[in-house]
Amino acid sequence: MQLKTTLEHYGLKERHAKIYLACLELGSASIQKIALKSGFARSTCEAVLKSLQERGFVTSHRKRNTRHFSPEEPRRVVSMAKEKAKLLEEALPQFGALYY
Repeated sequence: MQLKTTLEHYGLKERHAKIYLACLELGSASIQKIALKSGFARSTCEAVLKSLQERGFVTSHRKRNTRHFSPEEPRRVVSMAKEKAKLLEEALPQFGALYY
């Protein structure tokens, strides 16, 4: 299975998946470089990167007055997903009590 498809099955939109994969290939990069690599407009890329940052897929930092984004290590992303699934599993009895 392609990596983009895997990320989409996880719940990312296509553009989020493409931009995250571009970040993985580039490492730490400016929004402009990520936009060029992913093929999206800079404004779209900036909005998607903000969303990816909120979800824990990328981090940002300043470098010479330019904001750079770095991808989270893929193992860390998988670990966060497992933690979220564990929280849902622990709450399953409470969900079951509410289910008719």
